[in-house]
Amino acid sequence: MRIEIEKDIFLRQVQQQAQLKFGSPHFEILQNHGYSDVIFRLGKVLPTSVMLDWFSNNQEMIFPFLRVDSKLIVIRDDLDLLQLDKNDDARKKRYEYITQLIAKTLTWIDIGWGGLEKFAASDSSKSWTSGAGNEANAKERAQYILTEGKKRIDQVVAKYRVAREIYDPKYGDTDVFRQYNIEYLLRK
Repeated sequence: MRIEIEKDIFLRQVQQQAQLKFGSPHFEILQNHGYSDVIFRLGKVLPTSVMLDWFSNNQEMIFPFLRVDSKLIVIRDDLDLLQLDKNDDARKKRYEYITQLIAKTLTWIDIGWGGLEKFAASDSSKSWTSGAGNEANAKERAQYILTEGKKRIDQVVAKYRVAREIYDPKYGDTDVFRQYNIEYLLRK
């Protein structure tokens, strides 16, 4: 019972901060289908302002939201481009961007949803449209995410870890994994 009261208070605080940040009472905070638990778990790790920045869809005015499949594509492509950046400032910016994207993605799956299996079974997995397709039913989409999606995640994380070994000593001073104590997500 105490945890439910704590969660309710926290969700009200998030709602207030979202209204201040986005200036709209029409900003919808999803609290059904397990989203309130997701928000609460994310709030145990991230400051509310970061949570709102990382997991808001400003076009549709909803929170929490993250398109995992599209983030993985962007991370993969930017990791390829990272090696091509000729100037140090551009490489540093790209590395920080990639680091934040992969931190968002892994935090969403592993902390917010409590793992890939729970994410795949969630209402949130409807936003994963690449590969499984828009017409996939919940069971087909979950199966795709747990097989092909997991492979894609593992490949992107492995590729990021290689880049991290190279670039983190030089550019890692603002590393969000260390800042929010979530480096363990890279070892899963």
